[in-house]
Amino acid sequence: MGMLILLSIIFIKRLKKILKGYCIKEGISFPFIHDLERLYSLLSKKTQKYVGVDEQIIILNNYSNQLRYPESDNLSIEDAKDAKNLFSDISAHLADCCKEQMTI
Repeated sequence: MGMLILLSIIFIKRLKKILKGYCIKEGISFPFIHDLERLYSLLSKKTQKYVGVDEQIIILNNYSNQLRYPESDNLSIEDAKDAKNLFSDISAHLADCCKEQMTI
């Protein structure tokens, strides 16, 4: 179970970096925060093209808060797997929103 929790933390940290990168791309200033919902809110208020993963962001942010400020047991194995799937869905959605602008 420890590896899944570690992977969940990595997915959440990667998504924070992705959201911050898109904020920078869109010229959005953001404070030093760890809140996925707040970062996503800043981004989706600036432009509607990123809208569409609100519920997934909320769920993943709850997992993030559980890992960052544990009140009881850490995430279950099911939660960790869900976090991975949410990360995949959200990052794919954000990439699709900017597909025409991305070059690798």
